[in-house]
Amino acid sequence: MRLYLAWKSVEEDSEQLNLDMHQQHMVKSQIRHWDQTVNVRLQEAYDWLLVPTQDGIGPVQWEALRLAGTGGENLAVRAGNKMEESGHLVLSFHPQLLAGELQTWLWRDHRHLPIQEVWTCYARYLYLSRLRDASVLKRAVEEGLASKEHFGYAKAAHDDGTYEGFMFGIIGARISVKEGVLIRPDVARAYEETLKKRDGKHDDEHDDNEGTGGDKDPGGSGGGAVDPPGPGPGPRPIDPPVDPPIVPPPPKVRRLNLFANVPPERLIGKSSEIFQEVLTHLLSLDGAEVEVNLDITVRIPNGLPGHVRRVINENARVLGVQVVEYEE
Repeated sequence: MRLYLAWKSVEEDSEQLNLDMHQQHMVKSQIRHWDQTVNVRLQEAYDWLLVPTQDGIGPVQWEALRLAGTGGENLAVRAGNKMEESGHLVLSFHPQLLAGELQTWLWRDHRHLPIQEVWTCYARYLYLSRLRDASVLKRAVEEGLASKEHFGYAKAAHDDGTYEGFMFGIIGARISVKEGVLIRPDVARAYEETLKKRDGKHDDEHDDNEGTGGDKDPGGSGGGAVDPPGPGPGPRPIDPPVDPPIVPPPPKVRRLNLFANVPPERLIGKSSEIFQEVLTHLLSLDGAEVEVNLDITVRIPNGLPGHVRRVINENARVLGVQVVEYEE
């Protein structure tokens, strides 16, 4: 670092030092050289990431993760990539996981919670999932509102127990994390039933108001009987109802196979995404049996060195991994 700063000082004072063209090129070359050297040394010195974790209300623990990356990558970028790969930074949050953490830690006796307060809790407490930013929470809420199992949402909650802009079981919902409240699922279901009963009562009153005048005959006699349907003048005979065709139910899928081609450097992060976005849906099904097999293929043009082969075999034996060798 001292040499880099020294050559930078020479470059800044090049006019006072009266450097010729050759000397200026040499100064720039030395600056590039020592700049690259400093970056390499920094990566060698700062190659551990300490991540605070907490299991429930237990003590805070620190997990040490070894950073990986090339000399051209920024230190913050390497740290972010490592946290994503290890599952410590969530970029995609499943609504079922959000609902589970709300039930475990935040609902308590609250009928609803301001969504801004929910985001503050996720940004503050270590025992909750570490979301990258508020947009991750926003997408999870919008996806969760398509179901009536997770939570409801309203733009505002009033003191009389009513909600403004109530949404529950709405596909394609759009919300804001700066305003509005998340509603506990049982409270949302009860409020939805209240709205249905109120709307039904209004419909009955509307029908009663329309029927107070009594039946009227076409001649205006005010209460005479209506001619029965038949040929000639009068109403057209009503066609008998036609039974709808019987459509057999679609066959049920009883077996599902999934395949994914995952880059080695994205294995941990991609596995976490697959679990959150796919497997959680399948594991929630009654009687579902999920089997996960990991298949890895490695091609080595120059052959596998003996010492690496011994290390791989020993580690695989400890981890319970079956190694199949191919000779080509």
